[in-house]
Amino acid sequence: MFTDEQVKLLRRKRMRDKTSQETAAAVAGMSVRSARKWQKGPLPSEVTAAAGRRSWRTRRDPFA
Repeated sequence: MFTDEQVKLLRRKRMRDKTSQETAAAVAGMSVRSARKWQKGPLPSEVTAAAGRRSWRTRRDPFA
């Protein structure tokens, strides 16, 4: 998992300093593949943890 600061550093290096994706990823401490993922979109803190959880029951509640 990456921090918001790492992603912000990646984006800043790419936009303001005009460095390559490989260089910006190395400076931010992530792989090039991860850099591609975090180049656009929300920051890691904005991504909800419950995004992958299901909202339905998989079995009957024994205490109900």
